[in-house]
Amino acid sequence: MAQKYELDEKKSADNQIRKTVFNLEAGEVTVNHHFKEGQVFKKPKIYNRQELISQGKSGDMNEKETEESKEQQEFKEINLMEQRCHAQIKAHEKNAGVERDSRKDKEKMIQ
Repeated sequence: MAQKYELDEKKSADNQIRKTVFNLEAGEVTVNHHFKEGQVFKKPKIYNRQELISQGKSGDMNEKETEESKEQQEFKEINLMEQRCHAQIKAHEKNAGVERDSRKDKEKMIQ
């Protein structure tokens, strides 16, 4: 699954995520950032999905004792993005199912 994000002109482009691809089969997450003005290529960051999940959870367990490192915050944000993406897909599938059932009912009424 993948999710794309718009560029917020008010923030620095190179720190904003442009596209995130959650490859569940390969067990990796690819994060592409927006380009700065004049930039033509930026190498995407590729993360091991299991590491992201485990790092996000370890950050939760020690949350009260220490502040999260920048890396833990990044991992946690990517985990949240994956959860939101999955939730949106589920919601769209549910809506599609409701619409399909509604169309079937209307077709039966016509016949």
